[in-house]
Amino acid sequence: MSANVESEAVKDIMGVTIAIPAHNEEDGIAAILSAALTQDRRGYVLERIVVILDGCTDRTEEIVKRISRENPIVELACDGRRLGKSARMNEMFRLNRSDALVVIDADLAFAPDLVAELVAPFSDDQVGVVAANNRPALPPRTVLERLLIARDAWWYDVRHDFNGGDNPDNSPGQCYAFSRKFAETLVFPDGLMHDHEFIYLMSMEFGMKFIFAERAKVIYREVTNWKELVVRARRHAHVDAVDMARFHFDKKDIPVIPTGRKLVGIVRMFFREPIPVAFGVMLLIAAIKIAVMMGDDNPIHSQGLWERSESTKHA
Repeated sequence: MSANVESEAVKDIMGVTIAIPAHNEEDGIAAILSAALTQDRRGYVLERIVVILDGCTDRTEEIVKRISRENPIVELACDGRRLGKSARMNEMFRLNRSDALVVIDADLAFAPDLVAELVAPFSDDQVGVVAANNRPALPPRTVLERLLIARDAWWYDVRHDFNGGDNPDNSPGQCYAFSRKFAETLVFPDGLMHDHEFIYLMSMEFGMKFIFAERAKVIYREVTNWKELVVRARRHAHVDAVDMARFHFDKKDIPVIPTGRKLVGIVRMFFREPIPVAFGVMLLIAAIKIAVMMGDDNPIHSQGLWERSESTKHA
């Protein structure tokens, strides 16, 4: 092969940056960096791994610096401030110089083929964003977690192939790949709490394809206690409505899963796991109702900051 042909072949290989936003992730940051560094790099070149710290007060920075000394491909971005995930996402978009940007939450686990599966759809230059397939970790540690996993199984059964996978419920907010073109145009509004619908809506607005990569699995932990479940429900029940009103999102053109499909899914799952599914769905409904009655007076939500859930940090 001539030098010119080899040069052209190199140019055709996609360059990828992995970005990891982190707030007080000392228990898991070494594991996720190890998983990122050992990815199967077929079809792309891993150019760098950037860890963006958001006001960490633990040993996360120290751990990342140590790993970076051993692996120069790992870079650290740290300004000492707590700004929230939206601000850090915008920072990632500004820092990116690669053909594709893969963003992975710091409390996930994933297989060596994750990045390859996420970036493969970019062979179509109309694809703007690819969402990973988030699945709960097994086995459950508490009865509550067991019930929530059954609920998650029902919801996955309902959403995963609706509209060919092209729907906002397959946009989980935990792991995405963005094309450089999409990343350069995407700006998260200040204080945005739930980025999943925003990302999906912006892909529609910019006329770019959204892809649900079912084989690109990331593993997350469900909450294990009622307190954290209600906190999460409060955040979802109130902040979703605020985000929609604040940023003028119109849902009329978004693929919405019909109620009938949800009911059919409940019946189908009920025959597989009747007690866990029934109680899991009832728990969710109860948590949402309690959350709505309690309201959301946590000031950090208006700043776009998350409350930390300790029980979800060990996927």
